[in-house]
Amino acid sequence: MRKININSLKEKGYDIDFMLDTQPIGNIRFLDNMIQTGNAYMASLYFYRYPSQPEGLWQALIHNIENSFVITDIANQESGEVLQKVQRAIREQYNRMIEEKEAYDAEIAQEEYVDLNYLGKALRRTEEVMKYFALRLVLYADTKQELEKRVVEVRKYLEKNQFGATVLVMEQEHEYQAMFLDHSSQSYLPNKRVGRDIPSSQIALTFPANHVYLHDRRGLHLGYSLTNGNIFFDCFDLDGVYRQHYNVIILGQMGSGKSTLMKKLLVNLGAKGTHLRGFDKSGEFTKVIEYLDGKVVALDGSSGTINIFQVFPTVLNNVTNEIDEVSSFTQHKSKIATWYGIIKPTATNEELAIFELALNRLYLNYWIDQDELNPNYTQRHNSDYPLLEEFLQTVEMMLNEPNNTATVQTNLEMIHLTLDKLVSVYGQLFNQYTSIGDVITEQILFFNIDNLMAMDNKTIIDAQLFNALNLFWASLVNHGKEQVRQYNDREVSFDQIKRSMLVIDECHNLINQDNPRLTKFINTMQREGRKLFIGVMLATQSLSSLAPEVIRSEASEMLREIFTFSQYRFYFQISTANIDHLKRLSNNEVTAGQVERIARYPQGRCLLNFSGTNIEFNVEASDRELELFGGGGKRAN
Repeated sequence: MRKININSLKEKGYDIDFMLDTQPIGNIRFLDNMIQTGNAYMASLYFYRYPSQPEGLWQALIHNIENSFVITDIANQESGEVLQKVQRAIREQYNRMIEEKEAYDAEIAQEEYVDLNYLGKALRRTEEVMKYFALRLVLYADTKQELEKRVVEVRKYLEKNQFGATVLVMEQEHEYQAMFLDHSSQSYLPNKRVGRDIPSSQIALTFPANHVYLHDRRGLHLGYSLTNGNIFFDCFDLDGVYRQHYNVIILGQMGSGKSTLMKKLLVNLGAKGTHLRGFDKSGEFTKVIEYLDGKVVALDGSSGTINIFQVFPTVLNNVTNEIDEVSSFTQHKSKIATWYGIIKPTATNEELAIFELALNRLYLNYWIDQDELNPNYTQRHNSDYPLLEEFLQTVEMMLNEPNNTATVQTNLEMIHLTLDKLVSVYGQLFNQYTSIGDVITEQILFFNIDNLMAMDNKTIIDAQLFNALNLFWASLVNHGKEQVRQYNDREVSFDQIKRSMLVIDECHNLINQDNPRLTKFINTMQREGRKLFIGVMLATQSLSSLAPEVIRSEASEMLREIFTFSQYRFYFQISTANIDHLKRLSNNEVTAGQVERIARYPQGRCLLNFSGTNIEFNVEASDRELELFGGGGKRAN
């Protein structure tokens, strides 16, 4: 074997390091119809035919062939030579058109003649330029048999799309060399494969790098676009122009893939340390929450309770960023009055006013030793707060006072009747100390509402949900304000902020036209959460219940706003009955063609719409994820 002088090669200008990095490991051998390297087999397919009427970006379908790479060579042609070729071709087709005896062949010749005439005029007017266009597709596989099978499959695929490609027998060595040579140098190879004559306008249509993709810097890989672009999504990403808040909505029919996407996002957010709060309608999120070391509490009182009279720190001082005890207490009393209004929707303003007076009396009697200069309303032990039965006793004391007017007495009696029923019938829900741990600092806390929603008393359900939402909002606000403080004081960078998210699957069970207070609550959270790094993530199968077609009330207007305030909208397959409604809702942000396709999406495919951007992609879930997520679909064997 002849010894190679490295220094001599360097003196001649060879890049030795590059040669070492790119040389085939294990040597290389050129066979008749393929190339063998030390660890694989490869074959170069040369394109000899292209579609007569190519569509835009047609080369993308070649670049999307798996286990392959594409080499494209483009070079200019001399215009004088090209015109002579075109003139000869025009004469040939003209003669064929006249002399062909078969009508079909004559028609083909006429079409060719018209096309060539058009091309000739464009070339003469310098509106068009002809190029040499050489396209090679290199396939590879581990074994010879696998490669031969791949070549057959790919050629059939290309034929179906009007491409002609073949393995050039006895020319694989030259084809291999062509990978590393410019077009001019390739003309000196023995096989002289310089490519086909292609007009520059059609070459412009070959741009292959049209992959739709999303690359958020801190994003989770959700799947691949329809052109195989990666989708890395982060709902907390801000660009300072179009992406301005963090609210997400996921829409789609049952079994379309909504819950899988939501659980993927949930696992990612939990792993990042995001403060998560949510409602689980059916218990299907329990396994995921426990996997994240979170806590799931049944809201029917069976596995934990919330004392409606416990004061939580919901307000921080804007200057000191410490808990504002007085403001938190004031907001707490207002919340309980609203809660009573939910329990008894028919309560008059007089009744609500007397209810608030009784509430003040309760806390004055309970905390008679309160230090007014340094009050402590929020930092007490759970058992240091009054219960509903003690509030009932306060109302009874007020009923026995001799100076009550008839109006006061009547309203106190109605309040007493309502509270007495709550204590005796729903004491498990409303007459218990808080027993679910530290609800403020817990990173991940979900309420299971399955049994609660099964109750046949809507006001009780709404009141308990309102209580839970207030608790969630208190913890999210406190966490968010602390993160804002740390960020403003430069204790953490923007990437290090631990954000917050409220998650509600099957949200139409909580927010709808029949629940105006809960709907307003979510509406407010969407509006105000951005300032505290808080987002709201909703999922529903009912487009019309979340975004009514006709606005008939304040609640329906707020529902429409909830849809509008959701910057990120994931559309899985929806019913054809909702197509026209979605077209109107999308305000032309989603094209008519895309909306029509949504109705035909297979399971797992969705369209992500935000700020005028539309990305169609397939959600990817590993076997491990599917095992964790569960759900009602069929699992592959």
